[in-house]
Parts: sequence; C-alpha cells; structure tokens
Amino acid sequence: MGLKSIKIVLTFFFLWITTQFDLEIENVLAYIFILSLGVLHGSNDIRLMRSLNKVKNNNLKRDLLQYMGVAVITFFVFILQPIIGLWVFILISGYHFGEQYLADKISSSYGVKLILFIFYGLLIFFMLFYTHFEDVSLIIEDIAGLIIDVNYYKYAFLSTLTIVTVLMLVLFSAKLLLVNIFEELTYILLFYILFMNSTLLWSFAIYFIVWHSIPSLRDQIVKIYGGISMDSILKYIKESFLYWVFSVIGIYILSILTKDDIALFNLLFIALLAAITLPHVIIMGKMHR
Repeated sequence: MGLKSIKIVLTFFFLWITTQFDLEIENVLAYIFILSLGVLHGSNDIRLMRSLNKVKNNNLKRDLLQYMGVAVITFFVFILQPIIGLWVFILISGYHFGEQYLADKISSSYGVKLILFIFYGLLIFFMLFYTHFEDVSLIIEDIAGLIIDVNYYKYAFLSTLTIVTVLMLVLFSAKLLLVNIFEELTYILLFYILFMNSTLLWSFAIYFIVWHSIPSLRDQIVKIYGGISMDSILKYIKESFLYWVFSVIGIYILSILTKDDIALFNLLFIALLAAITLPHVIIMGKMHR
C-alpha cells in the first residue's frame, strides 16, 4: 500500500473514531499523536541540517547554537509581540504545510511555489479556524487579546479556497502542477467533513500527523539514510530520541506550571511551538530545494 492510500485509509479510520468516542477521548488521542509522531518529525533537525550542509562533526556546537538562537529569538518575539508573533506563526506554518504537501508536485519558479505553498497551508488553517471558530476565538483572545467575528474566518476560508483552486487550475493547465485536480478538491472536501465532525484538537492532530508528519518523516529518512527500511527508521528514532524526550518533558512541565491559568498556557505553548517551528521550517525548506 502506497503512502497516498495509507493517508486516505487513516483519515477515514480516524473520522470513524469521532463517531465512536466522546470529546475527551478524542482530545487524549490527539495529545498522544502530537506528542509522539508530531514532535518526533521535528526532532532530528540538527542531523538533517548537518546532512544537507555536509558539515563535519567539529561544527556540531556551531549548528546547535544557530538552531537554538533562532528558536530563542522567536520565542521572545512571540512573548513580547503576541499579535505579530501569532500571524507570523500562522504564515510560516501555512507555508510549511503547503511545501511539504506540494513540493514534489510543482515545477515552477520559486516565487510561484511560495505563493501556492502559503495559500494552500493557509487554506487548511482557515478551514480549521472556521469550523471551530468558537474555540479558536477563545485561544486568540487569550494570546493576543483580539476578538474576531466568525465572518472573518468564513471569508478567509472562502478566499483561500478560491485562490488555491484558481492557482491549481492555472498551473495544471500550464503543465506545471502534477496533480489530479478533482482528487485534490476531493481531499479538501474530506478535510472539511473531518473538521466539521471532530474537536479542534483532534482535527488538527489528524491533519498534522497523517498528512504532514508521516510524509515528512518519510522524506527526512530518505534524505538522511538514502531509503526507507526498518534499519533507517530505527536509526532515525535513536538519533531523535533525546531531543524528543526533552521536548515532551518541557511541554509536560509547562502544563503543570500553568494548570490554573489557561490563557498563560495557551500563550506559552503557542510561543514554544513557534520557536520550534521556525528553525524546522528553514531546514525543511533547504531539504525540499
């Protein structure tokens, strides 16, 4: 079974789960997936960076300092300017989602790729925001103090859907996009149905794990080790394990320290995600180019 078939089967299976369990179970499963495969897919960035740059072992300290420097600066920018930090995080994450999904399907200039990647990723985010606007509005209010009307989510979703559809049709007509347009639009409809019938956390977890993290893990393992095998998978897990453990422990400690202040937890958790995401996006961008 190919990766595409696996993603579709898993998506329908997890959609079925939403009809079998209550909201609490969905959210517990979501945390398990995010803290396992989700965190794992970004836990080998240093190894990947060293592989891409073909650097020697004696440059490990420099690589770590650069990586941590970007992460720390991102974290404090988010804390000091949460409104700016939030929108930058959404844009960067949107680009990252779009690049992971479409990088091997498009043959065009980097500028055109950049536009398509960003709008495809934003489509996923705005679809998620619109289908869970009440929960999302509370989180954004906690983080940035903004109260956003549901119509803004709706217009953002419909606008990005229109832009992505037009871009795909134009690029497909020019033979620059190697996809089945009907199939891609069907996937978007599937995501909408999934998001409408799942909690915010479970919806995000399914897309993040099935459609992003698993394909990303495959691409990273192929890039670092030359192919997919049990040996290469175990090597990846072994080299990622320490970073993964520290990440999970850090998130757990954060949840304990802020258990009585949901707003503070949301702010620090999203700031931490942004700090982890930016250097990861930079490295993955180099890999796809």
